Amino acid sequence: MNRFAKSVPEAPLFFEARNAPIWALITGILFSFSLSIALAPRVGWPLGVLLLIVMTLIAVRLWLSFQSHVSITENFVHVGKAKLERHFIADATLLNREEFLQRIRIGASPTDYFALRRLDYGGIVLANTDVSDPFKHWVISLKHGQEFLNTLNRSQYDNT
Repeated sequence: MNRFAKSVPEAPLFFEARNAPIWALITGILFSFSLSIALAPRVGWPLGVLLLIVMTLIAVRLWLSFQSHVSITENFVHVGKAKLERHFIADATLLNREEFLQRIRIGASPTDYFALRRLDYGGIVLANTDVSDPFKHWVISLKHGQEFLNTLNRSQYDNT
């Protein structure tokens, strides 16, 4: 057995990227520009330009950190950095927009794990049977919920 086999990531069967809005990046860059222009006469123009570069890099890094993804591999469901083993999923329920909003507003529980990005499409509720996990339901907003559900319901050993 190859000792490096664990380091190779599994190929995703389903993948949905959830990007932060571009207006947030533009706002951060414009804020960096205006603040550095305002401070440059006081601290000196070379330091003002350096401040602009540093603050722009921070804005870009912050924008990139808000990007998230949902994926399904052979053994796991990944939501950002969190992952749930597929054999612990007892039930998956597809919710339309209205049902999803009602679930996160009225039906929310302290034992729910929320992965919300955009609320205008709906999402999925996964029932978790892992007794060591404090979250009994994973509530995930998805644009392609039906495709996610179809991929999740496929057998782990089905190669179609």
